[in-house]
Amino acid sequence: MQMRFALVAVAVTALMAATSTHAEERARVRVSSLKCRATPEPAGQVVAKLRRGERVRVVGHSAAWARIRTNGHPPCWTAQRYLTPDADAYRGR
Repeated sequence: MQMRFALVAVAVTALMAATSTHAEERARVRVSSLKCRATPEPAGQVVAKLRRGERVRVVGHSAAWARIRTNGHPPCWTAQRYLTPDADAYRGR
């Protein structure tokens, strides 16, 4: 019983470490078409498609994936390399 509890505790700790919960970031899509997925994996179901320049809010990370929110779409996951920081968002534009 103690061993099972220890394994569950390690798994929960690893999951929490993999998905950070730091402050929200603002970014823009840097590729012509971006698939946004339900889970942070290449085989995840595509739940939205975004276009170059579209603004998003990054609300979490897991390895090389970013969890994003955007107007009109449910929260979803995309590879971080397809996003670029949105400097204009921080200047009030």
